[in-house]
Amino acid sequence: MDTRIIKIDQAIHGYARGHKELASSIELDDRSRATMLMMSDLLAVSDLQPDETYLTVYPLKSASRHVIARTWPAGRAYRPGSVWTHSLILDYQSLTLIHDLMGLMSLFERPSNLTGDLHLGPILIEADGLSSPPFRDDGRASIALEQLYGSHPRELILLPCRKRYQDEMLTLALWRQMWPGLRRDFLAITNSGDGTVPLESSCMLRFVRDRATMPVETDPYISSGINCLDDDLPLPGPTPLRSFIARYAIESKVPRRMAASLANIWEDQRRPAFTQLKKLREMTDGNPLPRLTRHVLTHGVTQVEQAEALIDLVRIARDENLDVDLSPIIELASHLSLRDLRTALDIARSATPDSFGSTFYAGVVEHLPLDAIVDVARDDERLPMAKIRRELLSVSSFWPASDDLRAALIALITPSAADLHGLVAIFGESIGPNAMVAIMALVDKLPLSEAASLLHSQNHLVRHSIAFWFASSPDRMQSLVGMKGSLDRQTVILLASALIHGDLPPRAPDTWAALINDALQPENTRPAALNVIGFICALATRSEESYGLACSVFDPLDQSIRNKKLSGVEEKYLTKFLATLSSSRSPRKALVQATLTRWPLNKSNIKAFGITRSAVVHEEIVDEILIRNNADELKRVLDAPGLPEHARDRMVHRLKAPKTPKSANPWWWLFGE
Repeated sequence: MDTRIIKIDQAIHGYARGHKELASSIELDDRSRATMLMMSDLLAVSDLQPDETYLTVYPLKSASRHVIARTWPAGRAYRPGSVWTHSLILDYQSLTLIHDLMGLMSLFERPSNLTGDLHLGPILIEADGLSSPPFRDDGRASIALEQLYGSHPRELILLPCRKRYQDEMLTLALWRQMWPGLRRDFLAITNSGDGTVPLESSCMLRFVRDRATMPVETDPYISSGINCLDDDLPLPGPTPLRSFIARYAIESKVPRRMAASLANIWEDQRRPAFTQLKKLREMTDGNPLPRLTRHVLTHGVTQVEQAEALIDLVRIARDENLDVDLSPIIELASHLSLRDLRTALDIARSATPDSFGSTFYAGVVEHLPLDAIVDVARDDERLPMAKIRRELLSVSSFWPASDDLRAALIALITPSAADLHGLVAIFGESIGPNAMVAIMALVDKLPLSEAASLLHSQNHLVRHSIAFWFASSPDRMQSLVGMKGSLDRQTVILLASALIHGDLPPRAPDTWAALINDALQPENTRPAALNVIGFICALATRSEESYGLACSVFDPLDQSIRNKKLSGVEEKYLTKFLATLSSSRSPRKALVQATLTRWPLNKSNIKAFGITRSAVVHEEIVDEILIRNNADELKRVLDAPGLPEHARDRMVHRLKAPKTPKSANPWWWLFGE
């Protein structure tokens, strides 16, 4: 029960040397007082019978108040035409909260022999404390309702007059059925006089002695709503229909034009939501009523029980811009056949952002079983689906064959080594170039320790791409030195191979040298890639370990060259980077020349000979010294301690005076005829 106390102010107007305000419980502004004075005596006529009385209902807009007043003839003791008027003055809150305005009838009292010394106080009532007299329709209600709420609502509603009590009850029944905004704009006079009312109102009710013109309503939706309003009119208090109309009529630019349509919709609330929405659009000519639409959807989604009804609901409500709890219909969607689910998604997928359709689409993708979404997914919607539910990316069958689309989907993955390992396992050997670029973009965001784990990927393309990524950056290579204990020999070989195939210089030779030195132990074999990069790094660095590294890789590298075991890429790479220390295009001779350039010979330094155990290479070094310098240089080195025996013998042989050759070539003794 509503126990709110409502204050109703009151005023008395009557004759005291002229018609005037005799008493009031409220101080009003001058304009409002002038209006009340005029309206309290507006339709007084000389022949107003002693038992005759009438009601006046009108707004005081300047005071934000509304007045309902009863007027009586003053009697024979006063001059002809004198009247008494008792006015009840309601503020807008009271006008809204009073459950039944018809109950105000019981508050009127006829003044008699009043003087200006009368003092009035406000009337205090409970919101639901007024008893309502019964209302019985005499056939005029539908006429009034069609003028009020028809296709073309009238400002002046004209009704044929009947008995005073009937006119008053109909007036108050119509007033109490209105929503608060319309109540505040309502003006009515039950007196059938012809006096003009000088107040502006968009809704005025008058009773006339002539038969009022019956409006002809052709809109079936409105006709049905009028009938619904007609059935509701006799009911006391705030009915569900009145609350429904009050809540949603104000959304419309023409609320009176919408009232009957709303009554029609309210009557059909048990029908499927898509039926109500379709009707709503037809009745409102496409004008949006978002609160009402949300109401229809909120109640309608709980009523959908069949696939056909769900699809119809999605179709009609697709672009409604609303926030509705769709869990009931998403649960229903989980039981649809794949064909029906695909149909529903086709309708919803092109919905505008933040609409019912887009919310439904996202909800289905997010909450239905993964296998169902995978089964209905099409290539052109895999990307938006994956944005909604990243979990789909862990299902191998969700991934398309298109390399471009794969690349777009990869960009959605959270950059972690575990995710990328799983992705590589899904793709197998089918990774395309664009997908690989996308994977590397994610690798760029990983901590280096996580990225290093991808060097052990089962996919050769991934392994080589990650290896090149490390090899191309001195900083990344330096990070590997710190974790070199976890890098196996094959990984270092992979890095060296990536450097060679990428045709990149070892820009961190000390780092490379440290990694390769570890990778060479304790294996006896010398993979060509390690030998090539190892020797180039030994030439490029001045660290103490560089000579030891050169000694480890020189002979295996030399043998690979002589036995033509280097690949074309490796040989080209080696020749390119030895060119700064050698003038020969022959890899074998370039190797010797670069060694002598890096470790030049003199009497106290014969490291060039110590770098190899090969007698053939020792002899080639002797020959290169003779070519570069002369016999005097050989003589100075000949007595160097620790000189290999093969080198000494070759020097002695070259220092012997050659016979005069028949050839004109002065170097015939070295190169032959």
